[in-house]
Amino acid sequence: MATLPDLDTSQIGVIAFWNAHDHRVDPASGATIDPTDVLGVLKSYTLYDNGIDGTIDYGPRTDINVRVKNDGWIIAWIDRENTYQLNVDSYAAKGYYDLLYNWKAISNISANTNTLIEVVNHLYNQLTNAADFSFSKSDVGIYCYEYPSSVSTTFADQYLDTYAEGKTTDYLKFTVTSGTKLYYAVLTGRVYNPSGATYTIYVRYDRDGTIIAGGTNLASYTSRYGTYDVINVLPYNTEETVTCYGQTTYSSLHSHGSMILIWE
Repeated sequence: MATLPDLDTSQIGVIAFWNAHDHRVDPASGATIDPTDVLGVLKSYTLYDNGIDGTIDYGPRTDINVRVKNDGWIIAWIDRENTYQLNVDSYAAKGYYDLLYNWKAISNISANTNTLIEVVNHLYNQLTNAADFSFSKSDVGIYCYEYPSSVSTTFADQYLDTYAEGKTTDYLKFTVTSGTKLYYAVLTGRVYNPSGATYTIYVRYDRDGTIIAGGTNLASYTSRYGTYDVINVLPYNTEETVTCYGQTTYSSLHSHGSMILIWE
């Protein structure tokens, strides 16, 4: 077998990285990882002398690239493709918004994590000697090759279950302050009608009235998904609002709006 080729960073959008050997529970133990431990959860892979290169289906993506190496590195990355769809039944586009670990789910996004961190954690959990290493999501590094000057990625979301919360409307609100340099700004939406009747359910960007997902007379057991690129729409120093709405509190109507900003 050959050794793993160098990564082509011109094709990488965002990458997550963590080295198990830097986090040995007993530094004197010399414990090492076996990359083949992760094979059972990979969608595809190629074996090399010094590790594994493969893909995994995880969270909102079916094509996350991963490497696990003999020297302890576990890495995961997505490419630079960013495409968008508004208000569709079956969502096929992909982008950096997929870092929002469960933007397509009927629940809030997970705090202090993203999809790539979750993948690294998942691969670590496959190690037969995982107990020899101390894993914390906060130790996973994140880097954006497309926007190398960016210093932060901000996530926020609002999830509404009308029946559980006893209200028909909730809001995701955020403000971009002057002096912030935005590289990426996308809103996402997912709605679901699990009831036996048709209802109005939506996620809407209030500045221009765009329905990201949902609408009137949404049929029973129907989901809608959407993403909206707002990089050229957002003003500075103005509170922006995304409305999550469900017509009634007598049924559990679900609406979930999220936001991702990459900025410095």
